[in-house]
Amino acid sequence: MLTLLITCLVAGGTGAILQGMLGIGTGVIIVPILTLILPQYGIEQDMAIHVAIATSMAAIATSSISALLSHHKYQNINWRIFRRIILFSMLGSCLGALGASHLPSQLLKAIFGIFLCLVAIYMLLKKQPSERDTYDSSIPLPTLATGGVSIGIIASIIGSGGGILMVPFLHSLKLKMRYAVGTATLIGFPVAAIGSLTYIITGLLRMPSNTNTIGYLHWPSFLTIAIAGLLCAPLGVKLSSKLHTKLLQRLFAVLIIFIGIRMIMSL
Repeated sequence: MLTLLITCLVAGGTGAILQGMLGIGTGVIIVPILTLILPQYGIEQDMAIHVAIATSMAAIATSSISALLSHHKYQNINWRIFRRIILFSMLGSCLGALGASHLPSQLLKAIFGIFLCLVAIYMLLKKQPSERDTYDSSIPLPTLATGGVSIGIIASIIGSGGGILMVPFLHSLKLKMRYAVGTATLIGFPVAAIGSLTYIITGLLRMPSNTNTIGYLHWPSFLTIAIAGLLCAPLGVKLSSKLHTKLLQRLFAVLIIFIGIRMIMSL
């Protein structure tokens, strides 16, 4: 168990730093690692990815509190867009978790791996849109609703707070990157919370009894990742306000491709 906790500590800290800088990181790193190693600690192979996703979302919800405080300090949050999109995102997260809880593990792995590869390609090839400091409230509500629900569903399937899609979505609305990351972090808190809660409830009905799990949540891993995130997330936010993240984003895209291919090859 000590090896598992050390792994979660390092992965959680690294993911939180990247999450604070790019709005992407924790789920992408945590889910593959837990899926790989949890079967060595009493979790059935067919349940490992479900447990990994639920644990990742719970940890993201907890660690994002620290990142949120930092983003608020640096005034990186656009509250108007948050109020217009959050209920749609939470609805999507709940629906996504309900659906994913009943999907076979092999299918979830395939979805996760293919999705990561597509996101990485997008990150490598996308052109930067023009940016503005303020959000255009004239953007139709159906656009935000469609984006919010869709991103919420995908977030619960891949075990994230949705930042991996919410950041480029908000950036496409011509928000500066630091506002897109800060606002996506705020949105990701309730999205991850409702998604993880849904996984816990469905897991209580489907998960075999295990002293280290509550539903699909693996609580020792969750606590370790959450603590690492709380400690490291402010560093990522601070760096996001000081560093040009384009190069890091491209390097991270290459890593995402590797992780996605690794997940697909494990089928």
